[in-house]
Amino acid sequence: MLENLTNGFVVRLDAVKIDDSLVEVWPLATGETDTSPTGVLADFTVSWPETSYLVKGLRVTIDTSLVIGEYEEIDAIKLLGRVPATTSDANSNGIPDSCEAVETPAAPILTAATQTGMDVAVDVDGNPGTTEYAIRCVATNPIDANWEGQYVTAAGTPDSLEAWQTQATWGVTTLSGMHPDVEYTFAIKARIGVGIESGFGPTASLSTLAIVTGGCCLDTGVCDITTETACNASEGNYLGDDTECSPNPCPQPCILVGDVNVDGVLDALDIAGYTRAKLGASPEAGENPACADFGNGDLELDNADFVTALIGT
Repeated sequence: MLENLTNGFVVRLDAVKIDDSLVEVWPLATGETDTSPTGVLADFTVSWPETSYLVKGLRVTIDTSLVIGEYEEIDAIKLLGRVPATTSDANSNGIPDSCEAVETPAAPILTAATQTGMDVAVDVDGNPGTTEYAIRCVATNPIDANWEGQYVTAAGTPDSLEAWQTQATWGVTTLSGMHPDVEYTFAIKARIGVGIESGFGPTASLSTLAIVTGGCCLDTGVCDITTETACNASEGNYLGDDTECSPNPCPQPCILVGDVNVDGVLDALDIAGYTRAKLGASPEAGENPACADFGNGDLELDNADFVTALIGT
């Protein structure tokens, strides 16, 4: 800083970051003061350690009451920076990694969808291997408030804060806590060197799997639409994915054993249906083959019981 007239009036210097926020860099807690001599042009020079952020300007605070009635004048300011020495050149292009211009990343790779999650990975791009990436869920359809607008953590959960990792560290990350049958859309941004960030790259979308249901026949003859797991837990007979219960396809329990035509009476009209059931033939409309089973586990014994029941009627 080139001071003129009344010198020694600089009391504080703040670095201006690229987001216009200020960080004090001098005198901090050192107790240093501006010792520029008066009466001559004075080149007041200060320095501070390397910052972890980019600096685009300098704010100078002066003491306007140093000499009452005199001007405090700075004719010029020169801000010099130094790129940290480095031997890192991950992409072998002759430009140190800390000096690279960050490239907008490609769309994320989404795979292996389940009902409650999926896998995400950062695709290869032209950035050096030291580049860090943040992955964000930019949209959900229908809306999943738990994930909408959130960043992916290293553990694959949603969070409002960015998680920065290299492509290698991200690897294939399994996301969790999602809802079935929802489309999730993600995008990635990159940062490099001392924190230069790209914008978000193109998006990629993938839907979680829907909950698959089907008809489940219970022992009571009731047909219930449920999952295969729930049907098995109820000791039912799962009819298959996407099967229906209307009309009811489930075998009905037998109210009167031997009454195959289900007319409420065990008589000669049941003989044909009983025979079809024992031969494994298809039942006719209205017949219930379960009524041909007398519970003996033996054809001859069942036949004998059927005849006895007929005679008894």
